[in-house]
Amino acid sequence: MYLLNIIYIFSFLYGVSNYNNIYSVISDPRNISLGNMHISSNDVSSIFDSPIAINNKKNNFFISLNQYSSLLNVYHVAYTIIANDKMNLSFGLVRREINNNYNTNLAWYNDGYPDQGEIDYSQIFQFSDKETGLLLSYNKILDDIIIGFNFKPSYHKIGTSSAVSFQMDCRYSFSLNKVKISFGVDNLLSRKKWDTGYIERTSLDGYINGTFHLNQKLLFFGELNIDKEFKLGTEMQLVDNFHIRSGINKSNFTLGFGVKTKNFNIDYAYVDNGSNILGNNHSLGCILKLNNFKQKVK
Repeated sequence: MYLLNIIYIFSFLYGVSNYNNIYSVISDPRNISLGNMHISSNDVSSIFDSPIAINNKKNNFFISLNQYSSLLNVYHVAYTIIANDKMNLSFGLVRREINNNYNTNLAWYNDGYPDQGEIDYSQIFQFSDKETGLLLSYNKILDDIIIGFNFKPSYHKIGTSSAVSFQMDCRYSFSLNKVKISFGVDNLLSRKKWDTGYIERTSLDGYINGTFHLNQKLLFFGELNIDKEFKLGTEMQLVDNFHIRSGINKSNFTLGFGVKTKNFNIDYAYVDNGSNILGNNHSLGCILKLNNFKQKVK
């Protein structure tokens, strides 16, 4: 059975290619701090990233902010609608905002570098790039196996141009002793139609990762994506309900921490992007356990 699972994984992984889009931004600060992986978990914070098992945890609410620079922010919001030991259904929103862009296409004749005095500054104008995506996540739970499907429409506006799109994900995870294997194929049936008539298609993306329980307080993670990029991460429990995390992704180093309480969880991640034009990335997320708040009120 598990041999067939491995064959199935690699037939997907090497048959697809990678492309970035609004949904490629990892939502869970925990996963970001582990090297930007698609780690399967039991929290609603991971519905954008991986298959999840949130048995009997409905009414959990998640919100996060990924800040890449003063110009680029990505927000995630998620809510568990139904959750039991056989399935879960969650709803999510993702919003990407790129502000204060400048269009210079009409400011000078594009024949290389502009000559001195050639630039017409009156033809330079500012515009914004904003995209909003909707996520409907369904996960079927079969003992130690989770089969997940994400349905992802979005609306994108750049300046005065706009587009609507749709794509979906198919994801799968299973456990074997102290190891959990997860893999997925994203951006299936992708189609984005602009009001200009232009049709844009997002290439398929794929990954495979493993979670290794070295002991009760130490976890090790590894992931390989379609670009043959290998990621590594670790998570250690220092004291009850407090974890520290670190990871490496290409030349980028990540770290973070997580705090769990009865009523909420807080996670933080930092990404050192090196010379990346976007600078370093800060991600902060919070899960509110609304059922516990209700019990407290009663």
